[in-house]
Amino acid sequence: MAERRAHLVAAAAAEPGSAVATLIGRGNGLTPAGDDALAGALLAACALGGHQALATAVLANTHRTTSLSATLLRAAAEGYAAPPVVAYVTAVMRGDRGAAARWRPRVEAIGHGSGRDLIAGMAGLLSTIESQPALGRVS
Repeated sequence: MAERRAHLVAAAAAEPGSAVATLIGRGNGLTPAGDDALAGALLAACALGGHQALATAVLANTHRTTSLSATLLRAAAEGYAAPPVVAYVTAVMRGDRGAAARWRPRVEAIGHGSGRDLIAGMAGLLSTIESQPALGRVS
């Protein structure tokens, strides 16, 4: 399931509109799995400085999810998240494998599956950037 979400997030990074509509609000709970994956993608994209298209697509669809999830997505679009998530994203973006390995279990422990879905979203976005280097360029 996490692989499918990562694949959908990769599609969202390349063509945000329809992929975001497929993910947002999908899943159970106060923060559906699709939203958690989108939050991870937003945080990674924000850290890279190239998040505007994805953020615009997500923010235009927050009415399709829970109010709590919409709030968390708005925060992620601005680079805000719980401290362990910020520490993990920072470690991953810096290539600090040791710190990422230390923070990952704390992120995975968030919610019933929210942390794992958030990590899948980051992975999906980063895989897109790796396959299309121009997406990762910061001017």
